[in-house]
Amino acid sequence: MKYLILTLAGLLTSGCAAVLVASTAVVLTEEFQDNAVKMTVEQDAEMVWASAKSSLAHMTESMIHTDDDLKYAVTEIEGAEVTIEVQNWNTGGTRVRVMAKKFMIYRNELAERVCDLIAKELHHEPSN
Repeated sequence: MKYLILTLAGLLTSGCAAVLVASTAVVLTEEFQDNAVKMTVEQDAEMVWASAKSSLAHMTESMIHTDDDLKYAVTEIEGAEVTIEVQNWNTGGTRVRVMAKKFMIYRNELAERVCDLIAKELHHEPSN
């Protein structure tokens, strides 16, 4: 009987945790959409994604967690959590969204610097 109660409690707890994780993902998505700095560039999304990852690598020594399928990355820069999303936007365009947050406060100036570095590296032409 004791094991049955523990098993039922475990099942209920894991079900609640799954619901909590799902609702947290929705909140983070809305938070990201509302608070991210956005820029649109007229380049291929794959090229922009590669440049975005390179830009992050130049700005941090922390681990960069990426999802290449979703073109989504998270890392720490200057003590803030920085999140980048790259997506196809209109015909031939790509939208980049960057959100930086430190101690529950949005750091738009840091997000703008990340966007500026991505744009600068995209437009950098190698010398011959």
